[in-house]
Amino acid sequence: MTRRYDQSNRYKARVAIFALAVLIALYGIASRTPEQAEEAEVRTFVDDFLKARLSRDHTAVRTYLSNKLHGELADANPTFLIGSSIPHYHAFRIESITPGGKDVWRARVILSEEMPGQGEIGWFQEELVVARVGSDLRIDEIHRGAYQYGAP
Repeated sequence: MTRRYDQSNRYKARVAIFALAVLIALYGIASRTPEQAEEAEVRTFVDDFLKARLSRDHTAVRTYLSNKLHGELADANPTFLIGSSIPHYHAFRIESITPGGKDVWRARVILSEEMPGQGEIGWFQEELVVARVGSDLRIDEIHRGAYQYGAP
């Protein structure tokens, strides 16, 4: 009898812990302000865009761009977006995301380059202007800083 009682209490305790975890997660989602939710959406979008750049898939990268930026980069060398093969984009870091007006955000990022066998050789900072176009986010502008040698 004692054993069955212990198993029943363990089951109830597990259910209670699971329910508590679900409530905490739902509270965390519900307690976000609209600004925090938008920033999280923009951060995820920028993260995905930078991952696509590191993968060197030019077609995938261009799906993140606004029509305006598509036109501006129509004749540009693809290495601007995806880097060259040697050296190549190696890593990125999102430094900050700040509101830049209605439906516009500015993401400051660092892109590092690597040379095979030598490791990181340099980096540059970019400011990505992210705009909401309809219901979608798009990269509307890219402003690149000067190239810096060494690791960031």
